[in-house]
Amino acid sequence: MKTRRAHHKLNYFQTIDFLKDFLYWNPQSIQNYKSKYFELARKYSFLSLTPELEFKDSVEFFAYSTLFGSEIFTLKESKDYCTREYQKLDEKTLKITLSRLYSSFRRVEPRLPSSPRTYYSFGDDFTIQYLFSLVKVDLFTYEQAKQFCTNQLFISTFSVKNLKKFYYELRLLEPRLPSAPHITYKGQGWVSFCNFFNLEERNLFTYSEARNYCISEYQKTIKLHSIKNLYAFYSDLRIKQPKLPSRPHITYENHGWISFKSLFNIETFFSYKECCSYCTKAYDELFGFDNPSNLNNFYYKLRQNEPRLPSGPYKFYKVQGLTSIKELFGLRKTVLFTLHEAIDYCHSQKRNLIKSGVSRGTFYERLRSIEKRLPSTPQAHYRQKHGRITLKTLFGL
Repeated sequence: MKTRRAHHKLNYFQTIDFLKDFLYWNPQSIQNYKSKYFELARKYSFLSLTPELEFKDSVEFFAYSTLFGSEIFTLKESKDYCTREYQKLDEKTLKITLSRLYSSFRRVEPRLPSSPRTYYSFGDDFTIQYLFSLVKVDLFTYEQAKQFCTNQLFISTFSVKNLKKFYYELRLLEPRLPSAPHITYKGQGWVSFCNFFNLEERNLFTYSEARNYCISEYQKTIKLHSIKNLYAFYSDLRIKQPKLPSRPHITYENHGWISFKSLFNIETFFSYKECCSYCTKAYDELFGFDNPSNLNNFYYKLRQNEPRLPSGPYKFYKVQGLTSIKELFGLRKTVLFTLHEAIDYCHSQKRNLIKSGVSRGTFYERLRSIEKRLPSTPQAHYRQKHGRITLKTLFGL
């Protein structure tokens, strides 16, 4: 098929005709219609990159499978398919939640809708059990669930280290326990898993106590070795000190929390001038006048030993005008060729490349290793001003 750029995007029905025609000439098994559509959309510019938005007025329920001419199952067909496949499963597989089973069925049978509740216009009363011909389970009330879980913990013959994991093991034995108790029992008494199992809540540090502890441990550790990741370091501290909360940004949200850097009393980020000075000095000391193969990797290696360097320098120093990583290291930004300059250069070198026995597919890559003013992706670099550019255009092939 031709891939010539179209001036107008195809509408909903034209898209269906095109994709049906594509599958006729290119018969293939498609496991994921959405992925296949966007694969084609990147190749054929007349296909919309936002079909769900553009076609919402053309169809009541949008599905990528219908674009390829594959009709979604009716409700009866979906129910028959799910029930039949469910009855084939062994006892071990039946322990998987129904939602996950349905997703696994869809990977094999794409005619099952991604959202049956929406597609079949079910209300809030819809349960996944209906599609599997299973009787709807009446869930425990909060008090019933709490009593059941407390009893099971009491008679347990092994030590329970993770209450949440233990709860989901109980769900395999008792389907009347909800899959998301924090949502189902919200406003009915739910506080936490500790409270749910009638265990005492841990006496957590106040924010001031947690900060003093973290600062003390950080200062002890930084003398021995560098700390690459504050989040990982905090998780290690929690193993030693259970009074530290698992999610400090939530626990201390209204009690002084600012950031992990503040928690460990680490100085704020470098100013743009300080960042440039630090990076330039490190670059000169390590490389002199040699250009490292990847400045971005070098920058992130510097961050491992200097937390005052921001993780996203482009965004952080955008106001100061940072446009290239080279600017942080005191290097001049390369001025790329215009399209006409790139074409002239490629044409002038084409004969030498042919004589050297270089394959046509690597012409451009070979020239870029010699001439840095050629953009790494000419198709993307010149597209806005000049439309679609191919390597054939550059070399006149």
